[in-house]
Amino acid sequence: MAEFFFADEHGQLPQQLDWKEVDIIYNEYTRVMTCMHEKLRTFYNLVVVKTLTERERREFGAKIEQSRLVLPGEEPELDSPQKEEESKA
Repeated sequence: MAEFFFADEHGQLPQQLDWKEVDIIYNEYTRVMTCMHEKLRTFYNLVVVKTLTERERREFGAKIEQSRLVLPGEEPELDSPQKEEESKA
């Protein structure tokens, strides 16, 4: 993974990494992943609502996805279904 983010045009890793650069790249990576998750969640919800009947949703266990992407080190939202499931366990 380090090669993907930090290698030069010849595929060589630097001897040392600049932590400011690491922070910038990580923040951009998480921003893009969060945006893509939101787009996929919106599309999935649209497909579930537009193509499945209520009976099919129950039968297949297809639920509307409401949870936002939780990144490492973040706590899920208190009122999210994911948090409710974790608290029941």
